[in-house]
Amino acid sequence: MGSFYVNFAVPQQTSEATATALKAMGRKAFVAPVTDGFVYFYDEAADAQDAAQIMELGIAASQSLKAPVLAVMNHDDDILQYWLFENGAVVDTYNSSPGYFDDTIDDLPVGGDAAALVRAMGAVADPAALEAILRADHESDDYAFAMDRHLALAEILKLPEDLAVLGYGYISADTEGEEVPDRDAFIKVR
Repeated sequence: MGSFYVNFAVPQQTSEATATALKAMGRKAFVAPVTDGFVYFYDEAADAQDAAQIMELGIAASQSLKAPVLAVMNHDDDILQYWLFENGAVVDTYNSSPGYFDDTIDDLPVGGDAAALVRAMGAVADPAALEAILRADHESDDYAFAMDRHLALAEILKLPEDLAVLGYGYISADTEGEEVPDRDAFIKVR
């Protein structure tokens, strides 16, 4: 069984401000401590992998926090999708395997604007290197699993890799052996 998670990364924000915004929106979530200039948050409803929930929350969070928000979904390590939000709008989307659920659609990765992603996340990165990760066939040896592609993206964007591969379910499970760094430092939003 592969990984299933949804998370949101926000550059140059505080955990407290993020938690306050999520609480005002009536969300049930966890907010990680600021790590390497990013706050990650994990929403219970979005973790069900409902694109409408992900988009609703990303739009609201980017508007409320006045910051870019990158939402990433890994579905069973077969599909990596992301949505980039700025100023209450979706500005970029990506799907590594659009034909996964519909074999009438070409299954090459679609979407993804490497330059926009680098700019929004404040990264000092080569957009061409990021573009190569985005365009690689999902069946390539380097990205046979969606998590591998996500970790490669996180590395090049300087996102905290250990937080990038978590979701609400992993954090709330409190399961022995789950690698959740600083779990006790996360803010629980109800």
